[in-house]
Amino acid sequence: MWQNINKTPLIFVIFMLLIATFIDLPYAYYILLRWFVFGVMCYVGSVGFEMRSTAIWACVVVGLIFNPFEPIHLDRSTWQLIDIVVATVFLVYLFSWWREAKQDIKGHNSK
Repeated sequence: MWQNINKTPLIFVIFMLLIATFIDLPYAYYILLRWFVFGVMCYVGSVGFEMRSTAIWACVVVGLIFNPFEPIHLDRSTWQLIDIVVATVFLVYLFSWWREAKQDIKGHNSK
């Protein structure tokens, strides 16, 4: 469970970056967003794989959607919808990881 704490800042940063897409930003921002989300999903997915977590499939799907090597070309409104869905999923994962980490810390301190 201690590994969950390490992923939290990365997921929070992605959440904030995805929410920021509703501001009119230069195209370079979206390219960097693809690379960052893809890289973090590779990392989180590898940790999930080691932990045998079913959440790895969410990482794979998000990684494929934000794949910088073969980008998916969609219009802005579709990307905004995808960004909201992915940001919401990340927010749910953040709260679940925080809750698990908090319970793990409480369990560790009570021993």
